[in-house]
Amino acid sequence: MRFTIVVQCPPQSCAGSLNALNFSVAALNLGHTIDKIFFYGDGVYTANALSTSVQDEASTSKQWQYFIEKNSVDALLCISSATQRGIINQSESERRNINNVSCLPCFRIAGLGELIEASKQGNRLIQFH
Repeated sequence: MRFTIVVQCPPQSCAGSLNALNFSVAALNLGHTIDKIFFYGDGVYTANALSTSVQDEASTSKQWQYFIEKNSVDALLCISSATQRGIINQSESERRNINNVSCLPCFRIAGLGELIEASKQGNRLIQFH
């Protein structure tokens, strides 16, 4: 089965992001495919390279980063959600003339059109919020 995953919750304040990660790991372990993981709304905070977690807590963002890089999953950030929350990659930084990059490199900024296209190509769209 081919999945598209939508993550709408921030990594720090709710179990939804961790549930989405655990679901994604389990899906791949069972032989399924994840076409794209789309971070939307407060979910884009997962890609914030400038955030840190407290010393005695595991970082959900780092767990996502490890999962994405290890499995070569296409991780997308909604461009509107990301820029409104200060998550900027290199191309957006240059385009907007901002001297800061705050997006982890394993994430790609994209529009909702890519989410729609992925949902049409896959078998299931699973949303976590």
